[in-house]
Amino acid sequence: MNILLVLGTLTLGGIILSLMPKKASAHCDTMDGPAVKDGRKALETENINYAYK
Repeated sequence: MNILLVLGTLTLGGIILSLMPKKASAHCDTMDGPAVKDGRKALETENINYAYK
């Protein structure tokens, strides 16, 4: 009976932890990020390959 209680508690704890939101700190989608710089370079040179990285 104790084993079932421990396994149930661990399983429930794992489910709760996996559903908690995590902080995302992406730098690629800011105006100073590499995606915007590559997009601007692609527009300036009219070469879409810069944006396909």
